[in-house]
Amino acid sequence: MRSSALLTFLASLALLSTSLANRTSHALAEIDLVLKADDDLAASLNTTTTTTLPNLSRRGQPGGIYLCKDTLWRGECTWVKTRRLICSNFVGGWLNSISAFGPDPGTRCRVFAGRDCSGLNRVIGYPGVGDLDRERLRLSWNDRIASLWCDF
Repeated sequence: MRSSALLTFLASLALLSTSLANRTSHALAEIDLVLKADDDLAASLNTTTTTTLPNLSRRGQPGGIYLCKDTLWRGECTWVKTRRLICSNFVGGWLNSISAFGPDPGTRCRVFAGRDCSGLNRVIGYPGVGDLDRERLRLSWNDRIASLWCDF
């Protein structure tokens, strides 16, 4: 029974590798920590719920982004690492739910209102935006981010 499960797992990995290798650089990329549609998203993101400003000492890695579902870095928050210049879609509870977006130093991200890096977009760099609804933006980005690509 165990060897059968292992063979199934290995076959799934081979299919995933082939599928990812055939995609173009602008196509959907599955960032391990952001886009695990088959897993419990909260577990894969290592999310935490905060009622006060969180400790942001983990920040500082190229490609890292700190995200929160509530403004001012509150509510359910997580830190994820993106891949350079690869379009990535948010899924599950993070799709169109981000209210605070903070790239790490040296990281600039273009966020998009549409899937597959399409539609309205804007660039957000370090230190980020703690309130996507009020930061002197011509258009509110609160709960509108569906995809992104980042450079670092």
